[in-house]
Amino acid sequence: MSTSRRAIQRIQSQSLPDYTAIGSGLYKRIDKGTLFGLYLDSSGFSKDVRYPTVFWVPLYTKLDHLHFNFGTRLETNNSKRFNFSEENLEAVTRSLDKPIRDWFNRVSNPMNRELDLKARARSSKDLHAIQAWIFLLAFEERDDEINSIASWFRTLRWTKPWQTQIASEIEDLIMKLSDGASLHQLFEANINHSCKALGIEPSYPT
Repeated sequence: MSTSRRAIQRIQSQSLPDYTAIGSGLYKRIDKGTLFGLYLDSSGFSKDVRYPTVFWVPLYTKLDHLHFNFGTRLETNNSKRFNFSEENLEAVTRSLDKPIRDWFNRVSNPMNRELDLKARARSSKDLHAIQAWIFLLAFEERDDEINSIASWFRTLRWTKPWQTQIASEIEDLIMKLSDGASLHQLFEANINHSCKALGIEPSYPT
């Protein structure tokens, strides 16, 4: 059994029993539009050394691939690098249990996720955070709040192709809202696209 598979099974049984193991990660869809996950990122040091990364992703923003923009590498004893060799496995996964639970407990509160997005959007002009924040408000039908930040968003300037693409998607959404359009079909299409790209089941109990 590979190092990552062995470590994932151990973390799953100890810390995240209701998550699904896929490859080097554990995933859980906590609601129709949100996916939580933990991924053991590889390193160039050794096949046993990994960077445990926890994250969440908004499926309603039309993802083409998994990203860790809304996550972090776990850290214990001032180190983000962990040796998951067979002889270290039990001690390492035990040391990670509390950081894993603490992080997911915090982001399980939707208000904390929104506050994080808002802070990143406002402070660093993080385009991914801006997109997720505005789409989140639209997904929850909080149109008045979007109107209050639309003028601020339009003062920002982007130069790279990927930035202009995302900015265009945000602007299209704002315009549709101003025209009174229903976004139900848009979000359904985005969620289905994201699920297909990430290899997860698109349907979700309502």
